[in-house]
Amino acid sequence: MSMGNHQKNIVSDTIKYIPATLIRAFAGFLIVPLLTRFFDAELYGKYVFAMSVLTFLQTFVGSWINVTVIRFYAQAEIKQETHVLTDSMLAVTLLSSITMSLIVWLFITLTKAYIDDTLLYLLILVPFVLITSSIVDLPLQTLRAQRKIGQYSVFTTISTISVPIIGIMISYILNGAIIGLIIGSIVAQGVIIFFAYKTCYRTIPRLNHFRREYARDLISFGLPIMPTMIFYTILDISDRFILNAFQGSKELGIYAVNYTISWTIISLIGTLVSQSSAPLIVSVWEKEGKTSTERIINALLRTYLIIGIPSVIGLVIISSQLSTLLLAPEYVEGAIIYPFIASSALFMGIQWIAQRGIILNNRTDLLLKIFFVGSICNILLNIALIPSLGYFGSAIATLIAVIIITGFISYYSTKYITVSIPWISIGRIFAACSMMMIVSGNIPDFGNNIINITIQCVISAAVYSIMLIILKEWHISDVVRSLRSYRIIK
Repeated sequence: MSMGNHQKNIVSDTIKYIPATLIRAFAGFLIVPLLTRFFDAELYGKYVFAMSVLTFLQTFVGSWINVTVIRFYAQAEIKQETHVLTDSMLAVTLLSSITMSLIVWLFITLTKAYIDDTLLYLLILVPFVLITSSIVDLPLQTLRAQRKIGQYSVFTTISTISVPIIGIMISYILNGAIIGLIIGSIVAQGVIIFFAYKTCYRTIPRLNHFRREYARDLISFGLPIMPTMIFYTILDISDRFILNAFQGSKELGIYAVNYTISWTIISLIGTLVSQSSAPLIVSVWEKEGKTSTERIINALLRTYLIIGIPSVIGLVIISSQLSTLLLAPEYVEGAIIYPFIASSALFMGIQWIAQRGIILNNRTDLLLKIFFVGSICNILLNIALIPSLGYFGSAIATLIAVIIITGFISYYSTKYITVSIPWISIGRIFAACSMMMIVSGNIPDFGNNIINITIQCVISAAVYSIMLIILKEWHISDVVRSLRSYRIIK
C-alpha cells in the first residue's frame, strides 16, 4: 500500500473519531462545572483521591492488557486466531481484576480506623469499578484493533455520558452524597458490558478457546509493560497524593478540576492521533516493514505539532476566561496551572509518537527504565515544590518530569526507527502562533466570556491557518486536494 493511502487511512480514521471524541470532551466540560457547583472543593478532593487510587489499581489490570490487544491483534488475525486471543485475554483480565480487588478490600479492612468515613465508603466501592471497567474495556480495545471506529465511538461516548449523569442522579437521591458518583459508574459500566460484548464478539465469550500457552505468550509481552504503566501512573497521579498530604483535600479539589480541563483539551489531540494511528502503524509494521512505518510516524509527528502547539498557546490565552465561565468561584484561582499542564499534555503526545520504535521492537524494558526515572523525578519535585508553592508547584513538577521522559524516549526510539524532528515546520508554526497572539491580544472585550472565547478562538484559528499558508507550511493546492479526496468539497 502506498504512503498516500496510509496517510489517507490515518486522516480518514481520525475524522471518524472526531465526533465521538468531541462529544466526550464536551460532556466533560458540562459535567465538571456541574460537579464544582454540586460539591465543594474539599469533598470533591476526596472523590479525586479515591479515583486516583482506582487509576493506580487499573495499571495492574487494564493498562498493559489493552496495549497487548492492540499489539497482537494483527498477528492473531493473520493466523485466524482472534477467538483464541479474545478468550485468553478475558481470562487474564478476570483473574487479575478479581485478585487485585480482594487485596484492596483486605488492605482497607486493616487500615479503616485511620481513614475518614466519607473516603472509606468511596474506597470500599473502588474495586467494583475496577472489575466492571476492566471487563468492559477489553471489547472496546478489540474494536479499536479491528478499526471498527463507529462502534468503538458509540460505546465510549455512551460510557462517558452515562457514568457521570447516573452518578449525579444517584448522588441527588442520596441527598448529595458523593458516593453516588461511584455507584453510578458501577451501574452504567455493568449495563454497557453486555452490549459491548454482544457487539464486538456477537456473543458473550465462554473461555472455551482459552489456551494456556497462548496466554503465557501474551503475558510475557504484557507483564514487562505493567511496571512501566505503574511508573507512568505514578507520574500521572502521585501529585494528587502528595498534594493531599501537604495541603489537604481543598487544594487537591481545586487542582484536579483545573488539571482536568487543561489536560483534556490538549490531550484530545493526542487521543485522536493514538486512536486512529495505533492499529494502522502496527499493521503496516507487520505487513510492509520499517521504511513505510517511519514515513507514517514522521508525517504523524509533523501533523500533531501543527495542531498541538497553537492549541496550547490558544488555551493559555483564554485560560482565565474559560475557568471563570466553567467553574464555581472557589475553583477559578487554579487557572494559573493551565500553561504547565497543557504543555505537559502536548509533550505526552510527542512521546507517544516517539515511543513507537520501542514498542514495535518489543523493547518494553526500555520504557520501564525511562518511566521509572520520570516518576522518581516527579515525586521528588512534588515533595520539594508543593510545601511552598502548593498546586502551582505540582504543575511545574509535572511539566519538568514529562519533558525528561519525552527526551529519553525520543533518544532511545531513534535506535530502532528514524524519527526526524521537523525543525523548519516548528519554526513556521511558532511564527504563525506569534501573529495569532498579536491579533488575539488586540481583540476587544465584549463583556461576555462566551462571546469573548468564541470570537478569540475563531479569529485565532483563521489567522494561524492563513499564516501557515503564507509561510508555505500548508499549500492551498494540498488543502484543496485533501478536501476533494475526502469529499468535503467537489
